[in-house]
Amino acid sequence: MIIGAFGSLYNIKSWSKISKKNLMIWEWKFNQIAAGIGSTYKISPDFLAGFEYEFDYSSADSSKYIDGKFINISSGNHLIRAGLEYQVKDNLFLRFGLNYGFNEFDYYTGVKDCNIVRFTFGVGFPLFDEMTINSFVEYSGLSPKNYSDQSRKFLTIGFSIYLNTF
Repeated sequence: MIIGAFGSLYNIKSWSKISKKNLMIWEWKFNQIAAGIGSTYKISPDFLAGFEYEFDYSSADSSKYIDGKFINISSGNHLIRAGLEYQVKDNLFLRFGLNYGFNEFDYYTGVKDCNIVRFTFGVGFPLFDEMTINSFVEYSGLSPKNYSDQSRKFLTIGFSIYLNTF
């Protein structure tokens, strides 16, 4: 069994401006701090199970200079992840996961008290001795507790490259 912890900090700043007149129209800042703990257990030589919990606190402010509006919002968010990894061959891994979370505020829809459910599937394989490629497909759904007709669903496809030596 392996137990681990992590932390992260994000600070993003965006703006929109009319360059010819040097006129700022909109400015947006987003900050997030996150911490989590997790565990992985090797069930058999080819089979792993993992579990994680993450909490993050985020805040955003938006200034629309064109109409004088200012908004400042913050949210505490919880996420639980569970996953399985199966080693098909020496260098081929299949991964499945389920995530469930709760956000006090969803910044994309502007709705409070949202549940999040994600299903993931991934494949990992070494490209060279020093490099591993991990690909994934994720289906996500977000549904507010009080507004069941206002939900979002989306599909994400991605990959990452891990360097085993640096």
